[in-house]
Amino acid sequence: MRIISAEGTPEELAKYEELTGWSQNPPKPLPSNRGVGGSSDDIVDFLLNRSGSKSRFDIARKFVDAAMERGDIVSQQGTSKSSKDGYNNYLRLYKSGPRRFGAVAYLHPASGRVDIRLPKDSADGVPGAEVRYPNRDDEYNVRIYIESDDSIEFALALLNQAVARIEE
Repeated sequence: MRIISAEGTPEELAKYEELTGWSQNPPKPLPSNRGVGGSSDDIVDFLLNRSGSKSRFDIARKFVDAAMERGDIVSQQGTSKSSKDGYNNYLRLYKSGPRRFGAVAYLHPASGRVDIRLPKDSADGVPGAEVRYPNRDDEYNVRIYIESDDSIEFALALLNQAVARIEE
């Protein structure tokens, strides 16, 4: 059972979808249960709760679906001791199988930010990609914001590079 709470005037509640852009019909579950931090329904719920808007949810969902279609990516919600539901504001994407490395990417659905486990020079020539911390060395050096189908394709290309690097 799921209990959902909504606050507002009767008029606002009647216009819920128009005001928020959110449909009262729940989204379809992910194609298969590949979420390691819970079921695919849990991942969809996580994206819904952390996206902030329908457009952000749609973009984040499209990116996660495409990443999982590779067949070798699993996802896990970030955890937090300070949030009510126990989750942080990001989704980790891992290469399936034994873990010798951390996540290949972190998706922050509210902003569309994807931080990818790649060296700084991997951002060169990729539209929208940037170096996270130019003056610091970090495992997750590349950042890209997913805001359109094109930016999702660029993010997926970077994700593919990250997976290839840990397979070497």
